[in-house]
Amino acid sequence: GDYANGLEVLASRLARAERVQIAVAFVSLSGVRLLGKLLANERPTSIEVVARGADATSPDALISLQDDLGASVSAVMGKDARAFHPKLWLIRNPECLTVMSGSGNLTRGGLVANQEQFEVLEIDLESDEAQAQEERFDLLTSQGKSLNELRESAIWDEWLSVKKKKKTHRD
Repeated sequence: GDYANGLEVLASRLARAERVQIAVAFVSLSGVRLLGKLLANERPTSIEVVARGADATSPDALISLQDDLGASVSAVMGKDARAFHPKLWLIRNPECLTVMSGSGNLTRGGLVANQEQFEVLEIDLESDEAQAQEERFDLLTSQGKSLNELRESAIWDEWLSVKKKKKTHRD
């Protein structure tokens, strides 16, 4: 069907979702809130989000994904973060695997406010193509470290410090 934005695609696909896997460069608290509203009534068995742990990603957004939405969260940080820029959304329901890829991140801008492009494919679960998409996700996200592991590391503290300095500078 025709959709005005990424949020409409997600709304149409999440009702019967068993598993949701998201690999994006940026995650904001506003994006997590939008996703949370869609998941308020029916929660998939598993939600996995891998993001770039730098720049526009909010540490609070990653924490909210884990604590409020029950997602398995990881981030790509350090030297690998600069090159991590996917926008791949896999939604598995009993009938098919929906693949949404394009330009939108897990942010309000990426889902509703910006002019973004999404390609939406529905693939038979038993197909080689579905397996290839899931392998693509695994390959893209293999450098991610779990949020719990990151929160206990020096790089997390450094990230928070940099974010705070940037906010102070902007203010």
